[in-house]
Amino acid sequence: VEPDEYGEWATALADVPNKAVIDMAGGDFGCDALRIFPERVAGSYWLDYMIPMLGLDVRSVAVGRLRTLLTPAARRRLGISSTAALMRYIRDIQAPVGEADTRSPQVVQLADDLRPVLLALESWATYEFTRAIFDDTLPIPDLAALDVTIWQTGSLDLPDAEEMANPHMYAALSDRQRASIAIYGMLVRLARVSFFNNTRRFGLIVLEEAGP
Repeated sequence: VEPDEYGEWATALADVPNKAVIDMAGGDFGCDALRIFPERVAGSYWLDYMIPMLGLDVRSVAVGRLRTLLTPAARRRLGISSTAALMRYIRDIQAPVGEADTRSPQVVQLADDLRPVLLALESWATYEFTRAIFDDTLPIPDLAALDVTIWQTGSLDLPDAEEMANPHMYAALSDRQRASIAIYGMLVRLARVSFFNNTRRFGLIVLEEAGP
C-alpha cells in the first residue's frame, strides 16, 4: 500500500510480470464488497463499510430490512451479486409508474422500508470517485493468481486519526472522505484476507504510510 501514483514500490517491482497496480479510487478495478469477498461474508462486510458511508442509522428499519436481503441465501435467491444488482432489485419492487399496482402487501411494505436505502445509493452512485463500488462491469483483481498487488492510495482523501476519533469532526467529513474510508477499508481487508488465506505459500505484506 503506497500513497503515490508512481511510487517506489511500483518502480522497485516493475520487472515482476504477474502483478497488478491498483488505484483504489480509479476506474480500472472494482471494489464492491458483494463482488470481492467470499459469499459467506460479503453481505456483512458490505454493511460494515457502506452503512457508515451512506450515513444510514444502523438501528433503522431500512438497515434491518437491508441486512435480511444481504444474507447469503437471500442474495442467491434474489440474484443480488453486486451493489448495482441490489439497487436494481430495490428499484424493481417500487410502485409501478402509470400501471396498476399488483404488488403484495408484504412487497409494498418492503419497498417502502427500503426507499431511504435506494435514495442514498442512487445519490452516492453519481460521484466519479465511487465508480469502483457501483460499476459492476469493472473487473475484480484475482489476488490468488497474482504474485504482487500494489495498492495506491493517492487518489483517496483519507481523514487523519483525529478526524476519525473526534465525533464532531467525523460528522463533518466530506462525501469524498467517507467514500475513501469505505474503499480503503474494503481493499485493505481484502488484501489481508487473501494474504492469510494461503498458508502454503510464502508472502510479504507491506503497509507503508497507511496510518489513516
